[in-house]
Amino acid sequence: MRDEIGPELASTLHAGLAARADRFHARRAALEVVEDGQITWSEDYQATLRARRAVIDTERSGRDSGQLSDASWRSLRRELDHEERTVLSQ
Repeated sequence: MRDEIGPELASTLHAGLAARADRFHARRAALEVVEDGQITWSEDYQATLRARRAVIDTERSGRDSGQLSDASWRSLRRELDHEERTVLSQ
């Protein structure tokens, strides 16, 4: 497969997947399970989520300032919605 896509693209894909795996492992490590089975979030993880939410809110505000065309806004909104659903949901 590597020969089919070329070494540069293979390297890019590998780096992206490795970063994704690292994020997954970091999120998993950030969770603490208490005796009653409830999951609690570490302070560091909660701070990271707050910062990411602030970034998303800032990116959304770009539309309000008229900096994006309608097509660009729709594309950005889909990306932000996806990030909120998959990364920031607790």
